[in-house]
Amino acid sequence: MEAYYIVNDPNDPLAAQATEIRKHDYLFWKEVKPDLEDDFDISCHTLATRTGLSERRTRDITMALYRLTELPLTMALQEKYYFLDFSRLITIDAVLSKLGDIPGEILERLDQELARYLTPAKPGQVLPSNTNLRRKLNGLIAVENPSPKKDQAPKKIQSLTAKTTPILPTPASAGRPD
Repeated sequence: MEAYYIVNDPNDPLAAQATEIRKHDYLFWKEVKPDLEDDFDISCHTLATRTGLSERRTRDITMALYRLTELPLTMALQEKYYFLDFSRLITIDAVLSKLGDIPGEILERLDQELARYLTPAKPGQVLPSNTNLRRKLNGLIAVENPSPKKDQAPKKIQSLTAKTTPILPTPASAGRPD
């Protein structure tokens, strides 16, 4: 028997109908997403106005679709099963966006591992949640970039403490010059 996620159960009319809704939604947004040459803000504003969704949601959907084009194996799975809703596609984009400009060879490896992770292995398998998808991607990123730049973490910590904890002179240091 062919492997599938519960959300794609061919013997479950509800799952089949939900798959059709995800497919229709995905194909709709793929068709109306702005071209790269278009003014992104104006296009998202227009889409938001015409669809009734927020501008943020239209931006997130659009960016998720552009990200998916950079992940051809994952995109092929999506276009075979239509199992990923926009919430999951946006999660993928959000996690990968933290990396900024990703070199092609790293993006290719991430796509291979993500596609492997998202390929159902048995009938009636549970689709990974957004949380599990985020964890998996963060784990894959950690393998690709195991040691973040040394100056990144201290700056974040420093700026947090500077905003929340004022440095007050102690009685022993009050009279000492800096």
